[in-house]
Amino acid sequence: MRFLVAGASGFLGTAVQAVLVAEGHQVRAVSRSGRAAPGAEGVACNLLGGNISGLLAGVDGVLNLVGVLREDAAAGMTYRRVHVELAKQLARAAASVGVPRFVQLSSLGAAQSRASRYFASKRAAEDAVQATLPRAVVVRSSVVFGDGAPLLTGVSRLARLPVVPVPGDGRTPFDPIARHDVAALLAAVLAEDREEMAGQVLSVGGPRRLTLDDLVDWAARIGGRRGIVPKMHVPVALVDRAAAVGDVWPGVPVNRAQVHLLTTPNITEDRRWHRWVPHPAPAGED
Repeated sequence: MRFLVAGASGFLGTAVQAVLVAEGHQVRAVSRSGRAAPGAEGVACNLLGGNISGLLAGVDGVLNLVGVLREDAAAGMTYRRVHVELAKQLARAAASVGVPRFVQLSSLGAAQSRASRYFASKRAAEDAVQATLPRAVVVRSSVVFGDGAPLLTGVSRLARLPVVPVPGDGRTPFDPIARHDVAALLAAVLAEDREEMAGQVLSVGGPRRLTLDDLVDWAARIGGRRGIVPKMHVPVALVDRAAAVGDVWPGVPVNRAQVHLLTTPNITEDRRWHRWVPHPAPAGED
């Protein structure tokens, strides 16, 4: 089968491409850079502009991975535009040419969309896709780990400080999930056409639950820090104000969306996805 992967050159996209190609599928890897995994067809395209229906010719399914943690209003890269408008445009294009399968990657935090504009945009994207394509499958993921993971990389930079400021009490729970497990799941859901999966929302997370303090310690080790990591728990409101600087200055290691990710429970008891990934890797393995 032939699949279009939108946002294919990112942290997850490259892994999904590799899985699909290894399973014998044809992959049209669409991104602004056009980078593609060996065996995939790379297409350089700004999906936010123009008619994209032509990209879907002969495609059996679409996987939308496009997302941003930092907005760039000057470049038109807002949460609303990248997450919601692009997903809506892609779903409508898929519907117009009769693409039978559509999978939308989202975040566990979308279930608590009032927590932040970031999560609200993720939920709005889900709703936009399923309003157009009622059979589309949504996969809500916990924090994804692996080499180059965006959120953990940001926390790792923060963990270089002599004393690490941690928003809240440090007890926010997470079920980190390995990149290769998410990639395997997305590829499987995209390739299968099970009636019982139509219109479903899968919530996925790894088997080892960590607190935010645990996550900071882990990110510090990833960054090469050894020993006990001194932490200072700071009221979320104060951290949120400070992180607002990161929304406009990339040199700041954490922005507001990342603070909201770190202070919103990111856990699930949904195990339906174990049908495809029966033995997910615990945090610390990838």
